[in-house]
Amino acid sequence: MSRPGERWLVVGRIVAAFGIRGEVRVRSSTGQLDRLLNADCWHIGTAEQDRVPVKLVSGRMQGAGLIVSVEGVVNRNQAEALVGQSLWLPRSQLPELTDEDEFYWCDLIGCQVQTEEGLPLGRVVEMMATGANDVLVVHNEEGVERLLPMTAEVVRQVDLDGRVLRVWLMPGL
Repeated sequence: MSRPGERWLVVGRIVAAFGIRGEVRVRSSTGQLDRLLNADCWHIGTAEQDRVPVKLVSGRMQGAGLIVSVEGVVNRNQAEALVGQSLWLPRSQLPELTDEDEFYWCDLIGCQVQTEEGLPLGRVVEMMATGANDVLVVHNEEGVERLLPMTAEVVRQVDLDGRVLRVWLMPGL
């Protein structure tokens, strides 16, 4: 249950229909897929103001994402209509992080990225999970994409209040 005035966060995105029985594939932006399946209430929508509550009927992890079924969506056509929608959860449903170097992906998305010297590199538009470490997908104003590993060696400072990440650009990045 959410609290009045509570902050809602995008924690995933419906990226494809799956099968013929109304299931959809969800790509998480939290990095913690199993916790999404245990959430009390999901909302979907393209923006915070148009999100609507949905009831999760079933769900399972598959590869780097989730396959889920929501109430009222029973065929592929209905599932395809949901593609592109964001998955929203109230902040209170996300467990508190215990380590100071632990972050939810949804908190990092939208942050400005700068070098340690203050040179702007762009904004985090997406996160990717890889076998070794998570990766920041950063786009600058010209649309140029830069992939930065989310490691202590590269990401030197995370200021969530100021919405800025300071990074060291190792040779080749």
